[in-house]
Amino acid sequence: MKPNSFEFYRPKNLETALKLLHEKKDDAILLAGGQSLIPMMNMRLINSKSVIDLSALRELNGVTVKENKIRIGAMTRYFEIKKSEIVNKYCPLLVDAIDYIAHSAVRNRGTLGGTLALSHPSAELPGCLIALNAEVVVQSALLGERKINVEDFIQGMMSTKLMSDEIITSVEFFQSNNTKHWFGEVSRRQGDFCTAAVAINTEIENKKLKNIRIVLIGVSDKPTRMTELELFMLNGDGPISIERITSELTEKIEFIDDIYNSANGKKHVSSELLFEGVNNF
Repeated sequence: MKPNSFEFYRPKNLETALKLLHEKKDDAILLAGGQSLIPMMNMRLINSKSVIDLSALRELNGVTVKENKIRIGAMTRYFEIKKSEIVNKYCPLLVDAIDYIAHSAVRNRGTLGGTLALSHPSAELPGCLIALNAEVVVQSALLGERKINVEDFIQGMMSTKLMSDEIITSVEFFQSNNTKHWFGEVSRRQGDFCTAAVAINTEIENKKLKNIRIVLIGVSDKPTRMTELELFMLNGDGPISIERITSELTEKIEFIDDIYNSANGKKHVSSELLFEGVNNF
């Protein structure tokens, strides 16, 4: 199938892009990496009359550190994040997770802002950004800039707090020199959407865990923090049994069937992944 006809715009700077989006906000779609958008347009699941391509906005690209905060531009591609010395040094969780994203062709084109704007429940990086306690920086021509914690930004199944005239410009989180992380995923085969994935990130202070965040990905309508497990680990209450993990999963998560996995199957895989992950600390 082919998409319906549309007008195509490729603004050269963020100011022009924001003005254009404000003018056409009720009938425009933003093109970041296009790895999900183009197939959805071809299947006519999206029928916007205007497409605004953000690929020329150099100010939305790159990884920097300023005032103890790491900033990743929204148009930074997955392979660029993986190669970044800053990311490898201070947030290797993202590096590990990127290896699980689809295939090299997708990693060469997909962008951080694109995956956040779509917020597919099985996407790896939104869950990792929750584990990093990141903020999403968005901007509009009318209201200017605002920052939203990524845990609040993701509302549900491909639903976010992004307004129709806003563009994601970057993601920010605090730099930490002493962290430990773990990422694990199970899928039917390499490149498929995950059956379940787990992202864990924690700081270490005086050989003790601090600010640990455990996020379960791909089993419900959005990534979910396992707060009781976090508290249990912070309190150092001893080994965590798979029964304790399963109990929290039963109480907290509404598992969703998909065409390949039952809710019970996802629950079983999640408990095993969580058990493996937390026992690495």
